[in-house]
Amino acid sequence: MVQIAGKYTHDRNENFEAYMQSFGPLVTPEVITQYVNSKPTIEVKLDGNNCTISSSGGQTQSFTFGQAYKDDLFAGHDIESTATLNGNKIEIKTVSKKSGNSGARIYEFSDEGLVIHYTGGVEAKRFYKRA
Repeated sequence: MVQIAGKYTHDRNENFEAYMQSFGPLVTPEVITQYVNSKPTIEVKLDGNNCTISSSGGQTQSFTFGQAYKDDLFAGHDIESTATLNGNKIEIKTVSKKSGNSGARIYEFSDEGLVIHYTGGVEAKRFYKRA
């Protein structure tokens, strides 16, 4: 089994800017530029059914697998998410309370690092190397 807990450093993006732009007026051009140009380090901690994913950019999300939680992806947006652990993947399904739009983030872990797959209207990936 692949080690999930650990630190990961950002390597590159694939279609991430288009993904961010797909949120339309919910996300300003300044926020898009900030996210696209960021090179965060991510730390993943597991404790039984509990998980915390922290970013050097200041975002932290803590959740229990299988239970809905308030997701603070973008400040001021009411998003509910549910995460599951499936082998080497953490799958987070999200629904916007305001728009009803849904999507997912899939954290796929390997010996080399982490790929975060983003789905919704547009698909994107962010690649991280194991630190």
